[in-house]
Amino acid sequence: MEIWRDISGFEGHYQVNNIGGVRSIKQGRIKILQPVKSHSGYLKVHLSLKSVVLQQSVHRLVAEAFIPNPANLSDVNHLDRVKHNNKEVNLEWISKSHNNLHAYAGEHGRKRKVAQIDPTTNKVVRTVDCISDLKDFGIATPHVTTVCRGRRKTCNGFIFKYLD
Repeated sequence: MEIWRDISGFEGHYQVNNIGGVRSIKQGRIKILQPVKSHSGYLKVHLSLKSVVLQQSVHRLVAEAFIPNPANLSDVNHLDRVKHNNKEVNLEWISKSHNNLHAYAGEHGRKRKVAQIDPTTNKVVRTVDCISDLKDFGIATPHVTTVCRGRRKTCNGFIFKYLD
């Protein structure tokens, strides 16, 4: 069930719901805000009040409105590691150090099979059990990740795709 609450500091002007929606309620008119994806992949909205515009992360707004934080932890973590899944049930408060460990484990602890594909023939050249195995072939693994995620077309002249 969708529940709306005022955003702290913007009471009577903006609200956030427990599934990640944000709306403006200025002057009695309701307008759903369209978040934009930041360069880091998080959804953000712009909130304005008294000629001051602030960019706010949607996941943080949801956490502040719906998740108790008695230990006064600093960071909000996505349990499923999906940055645009800002539902209350997918978020938790964690310490900065725990968040850094969680992020590292998410990028480096998970092994995903990858196919290296020749773009001219569209045939698989090789498959590896995890991206880091491509280092043995002189391939820059951070670029492989961006190709697999669709943010880049090729790396070292090849297309790469996750197999799982």
